[in-house]
Amino acid sequence: MLRRRKDFRPSWTLRQSEPIAGNYYPINSRAFIKDEEDQLTVVTDRSQGGGSIHNGSLEIMLHRRLLYDDVRGVAEPLNETSDIFPEGLVVRGGILLSLQPPPRAADAHRPLAQQVVLQPLLSFTEGELHPDTRLEFSGLQAALPPAVHLLTLTQWDEDSLLLRLEHQFQTGESKVNSEPVTVNLQKMFSTLKLLGVSEMNLSANQWKDEMKRFDWTPQTGEKPLLKEFQERSVWEVTLRPMEIRTFLLRVR
Repeated sequence: MLRRRKDFRPSWTLRQSEPIAGNYYPINSRAFIKDEEDQLTVVTDRSQGGGSIHNGSLEIMLHRRLLYDDVRGVAEPLNETSDIFPEGLVVRGGILLSLQPPPRAADAHRPLAQQVVLQPLLSFTEGELHPDTRLEFSGLQAALPPAVHLLTLTQWDEDSLLLRLEHQFQTGESKVNSEPVTVNLQKMFSTLKLLGVSEMNLSANQWKDEMKRFDWTPQTGEKPLLKEFQERSVWEVTLRPMEIRTFLLRVR
């Protein structure tokens, strides 16, 4: 998550001419304000705009409507109407609030945001269930660690699957979940037998051991020293905070 300060930009001296609009930022999934004792986090169900215009406050804009031209080039007011809403479009959304001490806040809002974005798709049908209908199913042998998110699981070819695992916590934001986590791929799935695994780059278009990375020169500070973990087997993979790893699994 990116830290925002009122009337401030980290890479240049800001001359603020729009005290409200200049302090609004996109909220993709969540935003929070905090002090030493409490952190208020809002989790949204869609992208919205937000800002902290006054100290200790957090405001969110779900829908923007103008009755007059704002002189921004379109030469018309931003006033959308329809037959259903002749007085202006109405947009409804859902916002969840979490109030936690800062050391425990991420343990609450990280999984909460995933639950909001990845809600199950419910479907219904009429009639009686077949006696052999399975009412419960899980493709996992057991729940993944709280810090690990199964980002991608898709068919690659006839006997292969593409798998991406994500460590969804940042360094230092959780005393429990901001540590490296090791997952055993062979013990992960309930209906698949893994025959082989190869790691790929994030885009899944190169083998990782053949990938050549750019040598970036940071503008501020020194290069981060990433601790290397010696994995005990090809099936055990370690994820560092905010790391995504991509694997091609050969299955049966």
